[in-house]
Amino acid sequence: MKIVFIGAGNLATRLSLAMQRVGMQIGQVYSHTEASARQLATRLGCPWTNDLSALQEDGDLYVFSLKDTVLSDVISKVKPNNGMWVHTAGSMPMSVFEGYAQRFGKPVLYIRECIRILIDFIERLGMNISECLYACSQLCRQILFDL
Repeated sequence: MKIVFIGAGNLATRLSLAMQRVGMQIGQVYSHTEASARQLATRLGCPWTNDLSALQEDGDLYVFSLKDTVLSDVISKVKPNNGMWVHTAGSMPMSVFEGYAQRFGKPVLYIRECIRILIDFIERLGMNISECLYACSQLCRQILFDL
């Protein structure tokens, strides 16, 4: 599975390194700042870019790990592809991807709504990253995050 990270901040760094530790292939890192993209990509041993139009289009999973305030704008600039798009923004609804991606979800929080292959992947990944892994429906998210 080839994973493309869109974002190179603290959460993206921790998540991508944890994914790599359990054998996941990080295919590329994007950040709007060249220094951040280069720094994380160097640690991961993968290509980087600070140009959204240069994102690899053959990723299996696209992890948008960005500030909530820029997530929608960045999503609108990414060329549609066949990968699964997920984001790490706890306060943003899954619907932020509607109209931009055919396959999207939130790992862990939307586990129930994903296809079986993705569920298996996320469960394996989640258990290697954290001892706490919970499936949560849309109603559960609304209650927890008051969306």
